[in-house]
Amino acid sequence: MKKLYKIGEISKIKHVTIKALRFYDRVGLLKPAHVDPETGYRYYSSEQLFQVEMILYLRRLNVSVAEIKFLFEHSELPAWNEAFETLQAAMEEKLVSLQQDVLKLRMFQHHISSIEKIQDIDGFYLRRIEERKILSVPCTSPPSSAEAVSQFQGMYQVIARENQVTTYQSGSLFSCEFPYQELVRKEIFLDINSVNRKPPISSKILPAGTYLCLNHKHSDFENNSAYEDVAATLLQFIRKRHLKPLLFLEKEAFLDFIGYTRPLTSFLVLLSEDRIPDDIPLIL
Repeated sequence: MKKLYKIGEISKIKHVTIKALRFYDRVGLLKPAHVDPETGYRYYSSEQLFQVEMILYLRRLNVSVAEIKFLFEHSELPAWNEAFETLQAAMEEKLVSLQQDVLKLRMFQHHISSIEKIQDIDGFYLRRIEERKILSVPCTSPPSSAEAVSQFQGMYQVIARENQVTTYQSGSLFSCEFPYQELVRKEIFLDINSVNRKPPISSKILPAGTYLCLNHKHSDFENNSAYEDVAATLLQFIRKRHLKPLLFLEKEAFLDFIGYTRPLTSFLVLLSEDRIPDDIPLIL
């Protein structure tokens, strides 16, 4: 005689509530192998242990009771194979989304850590920065606030459409020709990253290397007084030290993470490795 299990035993073995088992019985998903006509006690066969396991697994994957019931009633292999293919595709999509969420958290943490290291630094300092991707668009120099808002909104739309990851960290790229008298803002950008996706065609790479940095504070693109003074100090230093700048950029970092009312902006100049000043502090 085959072993039969009481509903309480099934509950303990499979870690499923008695209430759930009664519900599966009521909707016709999992009928007990035997019901005592006198006591009404439900008994389940050993073969039904696997059915309980499969129900719990599919429910954990958010498969509805109605869908599971259909599969149990149409238990041919092609039906199950099709169902598993659909589930796999949905799970892989969720996995990419989770990877993006983890990556975004790491980017936020890295950003906060970077701000904490540089927020109180006065004067020049060096940073070794890893390669990173940006999405950039051309702009006037300097762009108006309205232009900047419009340009950034356009980049946000590209990021959402192409499934990229950003922590909304922005900046500007400049042109500056020898003898390094004036910085001309050419593009504004957002940091991006991606998980299992190609970056947008319009994206660029900011190269890794040692950057000469100088902090300043300003409220928006149209407030040029602080910017001009700090830019002049930066270019004078480059000329005086006969440095070899390879790239000029400006990176925004806000000291209040959500309010965006305490801006800290850093000029960053990628230097040729054979012209790195040895008397400037290196911030790791």
